[in-house]
Amino acid sequence: MNPLLLTLFYLIQWYHGTFCLNGTKPNIVVVMSDAFDGRLTFDPGSKVVHLPFINYIRELGSTFLNAYTNSPICCPSRAAMWSGQFVHLTESWNNFKCLDANASTWMDLLEASGYLTKMMGKLDFTSGSHSVR
Repeated sequence: MNPLLLTLFYLIQWYHGTFCLNGTKPNIVVVMSDAFDGRLTFDPGSKVVHLPFINYIRELGSTFLNAYTNSPICCPSRAAMWSGQFVHLTESWNNFKCLDANASTWMDLLEASGYLTKMMGKLDFTSGSHSVR
């Protein structure tokens, strides 16, 4: 198993055991979008684009202003993000070959920890089919 996924699994278990003694789990919401221009969408004084709901989420959650992607290509980038692996380990070089359908993702680890997970939209990080659950 990927060391990053294993680390995430142990962190979730530690967090669950330490902070969630009352039986509740914290909500985790990940919004992933292609083609957001940070100069337009995350500048509070932007006169070009008005996104009140994105701004609301930004104000209450975390914002990554300096981000990195493993690949500038859609599917390889998604495969790397969901699996926690580098592109050369996922062997996803283009939009036609992504992760194996049986590959472990951090969503699988969350489900194993008792979370109810839902993915919506164009996620396509596995080969041969759409990745919507």
